Amino acid sequence: RDLHLLSPRQRQMCIRDSDNPKHDKRTNQYDTTLLYTDHLLRDIYTYAKDHLNLQVMMYCSDHGENMERSHVASKNMTYDMVRIPFFIYLSPAYTQLYPDTAQALRQNEHKVFTNDLMYDTISGILHLPNTDYEPNFDLSSSAYDLKPADARTKYGEWTILDDPDYK
Repeated sequence: RDLHLLSPRQRQMCIRDSDNPKHDKRTNQYDTTLLYTDHLLRDIYTYAKDHLNLQVMMYCSDHGENMERSHVASKNMTYDMVRIPFFIYLSPAYTQLYPDTAQALRQNEHKVFTNDLMYDTISGILHLPNTDYEPNFDLSSSAYDLKPADARTKYGEWTILDDPDYK
């Protein structure tokens, strides 16, 4: 199953914002959205594990944030905004059933990845063959082979190698 979360910024009425005196109001609101997202993901994971036989859970944000700039917009975009949180959980049963997939994910854990390649990774993790699947773009494949020089973002305009924090 697929679950799309609304922007945590839309939850303003649900949780009191963080009140860190070292941060401005906008940063405190952003901190609160991170806490809210963590809380929500924990609740989804717990419910799915306890009631739905959870086998795989994936999460990624559509964008990051730069607190010194306005919300993501092409003209204001920075590399901070294209670095995103991303995780994949595999249950012990899934790992036992698909050990090669789990091993490939471990081997590719620290390799460069962009979320526009999510289709191939989801197809690979779910073992759903299709005509558009490319294993070299699938983190769960031993054939994953995205070179940092080929990893691009912002509609192909930026290369990951130009990110000042890329290591």
